[in-house]
Amino acid sequence: MAGKPRVAVISGFGINCELETMAVFEMAGASADRIHVNRLVGGEVSLEDYQIMAVPGGFSFGDHLGSGRL
Repeated sequence: MAGKPRVAVISGFGINCELETMAVFEMAGASADRIHVNRLVGGEVSLEDYQIMAVPGGFSFGDHLGSGRL
């Protein structure tokens, strides 16, 4: 793999700490993008363009992904 690995950091209702997650990946030498889950579902963004997918922690309010589903 040439260059920096690309990280898709998922965001949306019930997800928090995505900015901190992005910062840590960037400190480790990766390139991180914050991607709202609706953009994935709608096909606007493809995970095929990324080497890593990160799902930060969240709260129960608006937990559209469902705790422990992934």
